[in-house]
Amino acid sequence: MSTIIAHKCWHIWKACCKAVMEHKAPHPLSVIRAIQTSCGNFLEVQRSLNQRRNALLCWKGAN
Repeated sequence: MSTIIAHKCWHIWKACCKAVMEHKAPHPLSVIRAIQTSCGNFLEVQRSLNQRRNALLCWKGAN
């Protein structure tokens, strides 16, 4: 959970920095979409890793 919160904060920080450096106002919906995509990808990878880890533990337990 804390990783997701940190990830969201990082995207907001990144948008703020980009706004300052490029002198453009950030688009809130673009930031939200980037957060949703990025967090969705992160959670998908975590689920995949957990499934692999569980499969490995089951295989080791069967031996």
